[in-house]
Amino acid sequence: MDAAAPERTGLELVITLRTSKESGSNGGLVLACVGPTGTTLAGVEVPEPEQESVRDLANRVSERLEALLAHVGDRTQQVLLAYPDGSLVEDGEADTLTVAGLLSSPSWKVAEASSGGAASVGTSSPSR
Repeated sequence: MDAAAPERTGLELVITLRTSKESGSNGGLVLACVGPTGTTLAGVEVPEPEQESVRDLANRVSERLEALLAHVGDRTQQVLLAYPDGSLVEDGEADTLTVAGLLSSPSWKVAEASSGGAASVGTSSPSR
């Protein structure tokens, strides 16, 4: 495993990334971060997708969702990023791709097509 890749602990939270129909405050990209139940947990702005690595994005998503992450002893739940269809972004991809590279990759295009496309960023409430 790459030294930059966090070691898996069994405390993983899979966050599915989806492109948003909204644009960021400076014209940047906004990605919807969707939890395991299908609820949008956050919208993360990526002002320079050509510059930001997927690993840096994962770290920012972790920081953004810190209050939602489980803590067990001295371990904290780790965020794993997933394509729109729920398949995991591999550690090697996170370490080598920029966000723009991820979004233009064949894997992203296939995953987005099979999941129905872009998401709207907002707070959705689970149905009861």
